[in-house]
Amino acid sequence: MSSSHVLIGRGADRGTSATLESGRLRILRGPEVTLIPLAAVREVRAWGESLVEILLTDGAVHQVSGSNPTATAAFTAALNRALPQERDPAGSALVTIESGSGGEPLWRGDDAQVSLGTDRLRVVRGIRSTDIPLVAVREARVEGRGLLQVVLTDGATHQLPGGRPDATAAFAATVNAALPPERERHPGGSELATTVPAPGGKPPGTSRRPLVGSGAVVLAYLCWTIWAGVTHGSFAAVSVTIIAVPFFLGLAVLAATGFGLSVRAAMSRRGITVLAVRASDEQGHSSPRFEFTAMDGVTYAHHTRRHATPTLHVVHDSLRPYRTIVPGSPVTVVLKYTVTLACACALLALSAYMTYEVFA
Repeated sequence: MSSSHVLIGRGADRGTSATLESGRLRILRGPEVTLIPLAAVREVRAWGESLVEILLTDGAVHQVSGSNPTATAAFTAALNRALPQERDPAGSALVTIESGSGGEPLWRGDDAQVSLGTDRLRVVRGIRSTDIPLVAVREARVEGRGLLQVVLTDGATHQLPGGRPDATAAFAATVNAALPPERERHPGGSELATTVPAPGGKPPGTSRRPLVGSGAVVLAYLCWTIWAGVTHGSFAAVSVTIIAVPFFLGLAVLAATGFGLSVRAAMSRRGITVLAVRASDEQGHSSPRFEFTAMDGVTYAHHTRRHATPTLHVVHDSLRPYRTIVPGSPVTVVLKYTVTLACACALLALSAYMTYEVFA
């Protein structure tokens, strides 16, 4: 068996490669390395001109895009020839995910990553890094599509959404296989977990997508302003520049309203109400932080200056505990979002009317 068969990704999979090694298939996708024993592969199929589907014995599917149809067909044929006659029905349970740099099994989700060391799990979520000794873990399991749950021996649960289903199942199986025997587990799981600031970590929930989208809108508007000046004169260019004020303000209010409604909708499905306690600064003065402990045993905070009470009821998302709201009456919530949505629509309507008057 040769290790010279390599499939290089293209397009959306640029930076991805699949290498046929002795007895296994190595898929490199960004910082992740997926190792698939050939005994866990049922068959390999080529779809279209460049897509390779790797079907495991338990039905899970891995996909890799090739650089061209010829390379894709050759890689598919070589991989099918290398498959052993005896297969293992476990499939995904035999697949391991490793970090491309450190060699530790690694799982990545929407806003977190988990690495498996020799004796502990490290959960990095935003600016926090939580080390969980394996003796404090009861099990790792998968719920739904890509939701990784790490259950500690005292019942505390770390819920981490957003992983690929096949990678999540493989990582959970790897973690469970690394757990010590039951008699060596520690019953006080959360007591052994330690949370410290993550070096270079970003606040959870931050993403480049809103920045990229906002930049694209601004660039498109700038191009439109230049077009208006070239085709309709300087008066049109100045007018379009003035119209940008209500237009972008209306878009910002509309985006904020939409995000708030999506958070409220998520809270109505999986929100958990807790009693948060006001924190104090180093001098003992009250701060606008109300701290609470989520189901994963980690302390989170809700920031508000509207409440002067020592405690506050807060609703947090069970999957993303850093997202919090203060419950209010339905009338107040509906009125708030109705007014903001009306303001956004009014600003956008004003910008549309001004645009019509300029180009009429």
